[in-house]
Amino acid sequence: MRGRNTGMLPASLAPWILCLCLCLCGGAAGYDAPDAPPPRLSLGQIRNIVSISHDRLRDLMVEYTARDSTKGSPERGTPVNRRIVQTSGASRFVSSIHSGEGFEENLDINYNIIFYNGKLILEYYPHFFFAKRLEGGAGRYAFKLKHEFLLECLGWCPPGDATEVPAGVAVPYPLPRVLSDTRCRIARDLERVGGSWCYVIERPPVDRIWLDPSVGFAMRRREWRPEGFPTATTYELSDYREALPEVWLPWKIRRSAIDPHSGSSDRSTSVEVRRIEVNADVDAGRFELAPGPGTLVYDADANRYSQVKGGLHRLDEILRLAEGRLDRYRKMSVSEGGRTGTTKPVFYAVLVIAACLILLTRFPIRKSHGREIRAAPGMSASPSPDPG
Repeated sequence: MRGRNTGMLPASLAPWILCLCLCLCGGAAGYDAPDAPPPRLSLGQIRNIVSISHDRLRDLMVEYTARDSTKGSPERGTPVNRRIVQTSGASRFVSSIHSGEGFEENLDINYNIIFYNGKLILEYYPHFFFAKRLEGGAGRYAFKLKHEFLLECLGWCPPGDATEVPAGVAVPYPLPRVLSDTRCRIARDLERVGGSWCYVIERPPVDRIWLDPSVGFAMRRREWRPEGFPTATTYELSDYREALPEVWLPWKIRRSAIDPHSGSSDRSTSVEVRRIEVNADVDAGRFELAPGPGTLVYDADANRYSQVKGGLHRLDEILRLAEGRLDRYRKMSVSEGGRTGTTKPVFYAVLVIAACLILLTRFPIRKSHGREIRAAPGMSASPSPDPG
């Protein structure tokens, strides 16, 4: 039998051939389809998908925290701004309260709530028992409120809001309208952002937008530079979660201001979402302020003040706030070994107490002093709504 060709492979090669077959089969079985670039779509198809997704999201409520940082300064330790934003058509509700730098939220004297019902803006400072009413002169401020920071980052606006953009105002959304710009075009190659393949939409010289088809063509990244502006703004959105069928929203956002000369970020804001509610039935009263007793109301249109009846019991709240801030300043000064001195703490404490005294003497709210001053038109004297 020696020298006879039987047509069989040498026994020594069998293990190697078996390993090769296993590798090939395992590679084919383990092929991850989403890792490959998605099929190419036209700009019109992408725009339609984005429009449908945006229209499904009629109303939105988001509670989030935002922290600002600047180049060369650590983000840790900077104040945290907790905001609640609610939208319904043209109406907006925005509450903003800070913590950090040794102060809890209940000691934030700048805590404010803004109500906008489509016509009237009411800005309320609960710790000062002060409200500002603005209607006829709302103008750009109303527009800015309607397009709050979070909505800007999302590139979304309630479909029931038909507000026209004032001339000369640069607005980077809503995204479907941006994609309808005749300057838009799809870049030749797809790019990865956060591990996902994204279509790159270019709108020279203003925009570059990275849209992720795996989350309904939501934005993963954006570089926006309005014409005539010296700096560019970048948006990075991540941790997407499905809020509605085929509608994803990010739970982490970072917006940065970019120096066009150095290409580095000078300022940035980091956002972490705490909770989201979509398409909830919202009562119209959510967007209207009913100031509590003793609230001083300034009507900016008529340039006059009025005051809601009562409020004697709220004097203790003012004193507790002033005492709390003074106590916190004292503890901060001691903990830092006197390095910062006491000038700033004492100054702010005196400022708070002086403001309280001015309010009490100039605008008396005790029943036994002065006359009752009625609330401004369009405002009731019932307690203010809970911001959360």
